[in-house]
Amino acid sequence: MSLSGPESDNDVPFVVGSASVAIASRAPQTHSVTFEDHPELAEYEPSDRPLRGRRRTIATRVFVVVALTALVLPGIMLTISIQTDTATGTCAVYARHYAPDSVSSSARFELFAPAGPGWQCYALNTEGDATFVAPLGLIPSTPHALP
Repeated sequence: MSLSGPESDNDVPFVVGSASVAIASRAPQTHSVTFEDHPELAEYEPSDRPLRGRRRTIATRVFVVVALTALVLPGIMLTISIQTDTATGTCAVYARHYAPDSVSSSARFELFAPAGPGWQCYALNTEGDATFVAPLGLIPSTPHALP
């Protein structure tokens, strides 16, 4: 087996025995595309008609909306469920600690609350009147000491 040098500056030859083959060219080569290179394009004329019909376009859009909803909706529902359970548990602890005479507690999500938007904790008395106990924030956490 013998190796010989490149035949030109652009070719990288690979020689096995007496046969020489250029493997790769270092300089990119460009050429213009003609109809002789692609005869199937010789008689092509673009039309004004869309590639897909109106029904297929609408069906595709409906499918995409349903698929995205099916991907996103379970995550949103799970997040709301976890936040509701956390807020309810935290509110029960706060109501027992800060309003010991209350019968039960209620955690509500309010956009326009006195403490700002988020989960709010209320203690309920025997008549069902609600007394504000503590704000739980937009994302409720486990109970911690309040000031």
